[in-house]
Amino acid sequence: MQSLRDLPAEFVPRRLLIEASARWAVRARAIRPALSESAIGRKSDGSFVTAVDVAVQVLTLEFLSRLDQSPVLAEESADSLAAIPGGADIVMETVRALEPTADLRVEQLAGSLTRNPASGKEERFWILDPIDGTRSFVRGGHWCMCLALVERGAVEFAVNALPTIGSGVVQCALRERGSYEQELPMTGPTGWTRLTVAERVSSTVRIASAPKSNAAWRSRVLEAAAQAGICVEWIAAESQAKYASVARGDADLVLTPQTEGGAALWDHAGGALIAQEAGMRVESFDGSSVRWNEGRDVGMQGGLAVGAPDAMRLARSIAPRVAERSS
Repeated sequence: MQSLRDLPAEFVPRRLLIEASARWAVRARAIRPALSESAIGRKSDGSFVTAVDVAVQVLTLEFLSRLDQSPVLAEESADSLAAIPGGADIVMETVRALEPTADLRVEQLAGSLTRNPASGKEERFWILDPIDGTRSFVRGGHWCMCLALVERGAVEFAVNALPTIGSGVVQCALRERGSYEQELPMTGPTGWTRLTVAERVSSTVRIASAPKSNAAWRSRVLEAAAQAGICVEWIAAESQAKYASVARGDADLVLTPQTEGGAALWDHAGGALIAQEAGMRVESFDGSSVRWNEGRDVGMQGGLAVGAPDAMRLARSIAPRVAERSS
């Protein structure tokens, strides 16, 4: 890995976004242990949401509105704000804790939360997940703040702030310009490290996966691996921290099966680019290209595989079995 004092010049136009993501992630990590019950709710689909999710989305959308008028596909909605027991007041407290100088009033929250929405089919749009892994954020585990830019169907830029990776890191990437990482907080003495994963050939594939991932899916992976003569080691990671592990060389592969519920862009786009620019491949299970502008969900065939070139044979061996079970 190559150490640098600063990012290459091509990243300069995105510097403010990178710094803001890193700053909010560090402050969110500090306030997380003290989150009150009034700051944690459940959305209509049963998933967790916190005042931090809503506050980070509001801050990011307000920030982006001053830099770029492109629409944003973001996870949180009016349903998210309504689900917070403490309502707008607790969200405003969180906004001030994350960004004390924010010029925002409580009556602006609802509009700011859903401003300039994207469908995911535009020629150019942003993708935002203010807290990816909210359940882990609440209960302890990996979580991150994720922002990415799609242009003409390709992920062009990404910044993921990951306070639970090591002592905390921020990762960023530009398409065809590399991936970089710096320790949090960015005000510290360390500079940037270019992420470059060494080539590997091994009979064991380390798969980054949530510890409580679907047991039937794991069995399917192990069955395919056994048929292909591949040993599997599971590496515990949640949210887009899975992709961070691959980009750092701590894991070899992330596998996301295609399901009826789809795979939301905000859960995958940024991490996939960061891993790809570190030397990994991003493909559908059948080896076809992944499409990032077909709507809310990732455009893929059978599933999404992100990992080392020699680990992709496991995804290929799974593809026929996925097709057999879905037919």
